[in-house]
Amino acid sequence: MALSVTHMMAHALDKHSKEIADTVINNNALSAWLKASNRVKIIDGGLTFHEKVMYQESGGFGWIKKGDDIPLATTDTITDAEYNIKILAGPLKVLHFDKMRASGESQVADLVETTIDAAKSTMSNRMGAAVFNDGTNTDALHGVQLLVSSTAGESVGGISSGDYPWWDNQRNTIGTAAFNTNQAGIQLFVNMINDCAQNDNDRPDLICTTSKIWGLYQLSTTNVTRLVDSRIGSLGYPSLDFMGIPVTWDANCPDDTAYFINSRYMFLRLMRGGEFVTSDWERVQGQLADYCTMHVYCQLTTNNRSKLGVITNITA
Repeated sequence: MALSVTHMMAHALDKHSKEIADTVINNNALSAWLKASNRVKIIDGGLTFHEKVMYQESGGFGWIKKGDDIPLATTDTITDAEYNIKILAGPLKVLHFDKMRASGESQVADLVETTIDAAKSTMSNRMGAAVFNDGTNTDALHGVQLLVSSTAGESVGGISSGDYPWWDNQRNTIGTAAFNTNQAGIQLFVNMINDCAQNDNDRPDLICTTSKIWGLYQLSTTNVTRLVDSRIGSLGYPSLDFMGIPVTWDANCPDDTAYFINSRYMFLRLMRGGEFVTSDWERVQGQLADYCTMHVYCQLTTNNRSKLGVITNITA
């Protein structure tokens, strides 16, 4: 006995749930990079996502003489950043008229594939835009514009960087209007990388910017032999290399801006049981249609904003 369209749809959604999740996450250069860096984490339960934040070095460590007592007095060194869980959700809907028209096996398969592809595309675009959310859309996940803010004193994860400067990110809001004059743009990039590294060998591992700034950087490297970074290029994104760091662009990145990301300190958190799952199919009340819903519980988080940076006003 042939399966109905909704039964085939339910089977396909269940079978390809990981593929759907991969498609949505990999649709954005930054989230794809976090996934490739093993920074997409599934969390069990809880009302919020928590990140452990080390805000100062442990006290009591130092050089001692043989036989000296080790100082046991300690100070608090760790606090929690707390992030609200956000939900991206929407319906998959099949009209009864379309079900009746899909009478053959291949037509049913096409309808199933088209419906699922539409849902994947829509969720991918919503997620891609939210990754650069500046916090004004309070229903969406915290985007890079909030986590790596161009404004000092932002509160992120319940911690105010105005009250605790160690929680602020690096920023340069002066920028340049002459990227390729006297290597002005190159020097901006070098300075920001050094600011984020803070004298440690712990530099950003991704620079994400606009297509315009990416093009300006490409022009600056026309005489350099090694141009392409294969790591993010293998994920399907245009990529150049700067001091061993891949440089890519995203259509959702705000104009005249470049973000310097260290994936060691940024995460895409998903809640177990809510990672791109679908509900049962039901009849749409008052309509000749059936629907199910697809949703994900998620949040973009960081545990060390001081290792992240942004440059704005790169205008030409």
